[in-house]
Amino acid sequence: MAVVNISYRLAPDPIYPAQIEDCLEALDWIRNHASKYNLDIERIGAMGYSAGAHLAAFVALLQTPAQRQRAGLTAPWVKKSYPAIKAVVAGGAPLDLTVYRRSPIVRRFLGRTYQEDPKLYERASPIFYITPNSPPFFLYHGKRDQLVEIEQMYKMETALKSAGIAVETHESRHGHVASFVFNRKAIQQSIDFLKRKLRV
Repeated sequence: MAVVNISYRLAPDPIYPAQIEDCLEALDWIRNHASKYNLDIERIGAMGYSAGAHLAAFVALLQTPAQRQRAGLTAPWVKKSYPAIKAVVAGGAPLDLTVYRRSPIVRRFLGRTYQEDPKLYERASPIFYITPNSPPFFLYHGKRDQLVEIEQMYKMETALKSAGIAVETHESRHGHVASFVFNRKAIQQSIDFLKRKLRV
């Protein structure tokens, strides 16, 4: 397996959807440099934690121009085609932002309050873009997570299963940061999941 560790611009300068566009640009870079680095663009997985998991899941689910337009991306990003993501690992992920109506973190990310633009909170939530063509997911979360509640994982699991998408979950005893730093079992399960789904 080859790993491409990407970066993205942080809110509030700029605000959403700039971070999604950065991830799409990374996908474009992978395609353009596939030959140089011997990458197979037919077997791409996305993996992230917390805000990175939100982006990994979101980019994987934005498979069509119509979905990207609905998400609020501008014309160049809507019209272009990108390599498909075939498997997703998302840890500690905020996947439904509509439940964070008073969160200062989400407000800085989106640039508006829920009261000002409730539809924006839905447009920026990966859970609302699931289709029967979505890739399989591995979700992991700490049950002591007080920043992103574990209900986010189970809500996403239900939505994926309702669409007929394969999904696996792992619950740990940790909080938000500890689940990322110390959860070796989840990381190993994530790698195993990607190997299976990407046929590595």
